[in-house]
Amino acid sequence: MNAAMKRSILGFSFIYSLLSCNPEGNPVKVNTPDISMNVDSLAHASGIFKGLYHYDGTNRIFADCEHPELKHLIENKSNQIDTLYKSILPQGHSGEAIYLEIKAETHPSQNKNFPEDVLVIKEFIKAEQRSQENNCN
Repeated sequence: MNAAMKRSILGFSFIYSLLSCNPEGNPVKVNTPDISMNVDSLAHASGIFKGLYHYDGTNRIFADCEHPELKHLIENKSNQIDTLYKSILPQGHSGEAIYLEIKAETHPSQNKNFPEDVLVIKEFIKAEQRSQENNCN
């Protein structure tokens, strides 16, 4: 018998012995930790967001250019976003958008009427009037 044939037989024997350790056919029980997560314990996503911001009279909404299906509420504790919006669109009408690039992080929304997440702005990178160049197309 050559060396390659001996290795094949040893390998087959080893695999067969592992498979035959549970002769009753009972599933092997492995204790795994419970990994169910509570929504409140989810990590916050953070990064640079580019998109269109508008205020409809009720909600401050940010539409992400990279993920247009995502809409975020904007946290407005400092009113800085309102000041910025009015300086870019002093005669802006309800719902008119401006383009923003911001450093922000997401948090779960507490607004039952708007279940998407909330963006907490950490820094404004760019804010300008909406145009064909920044319309998220």
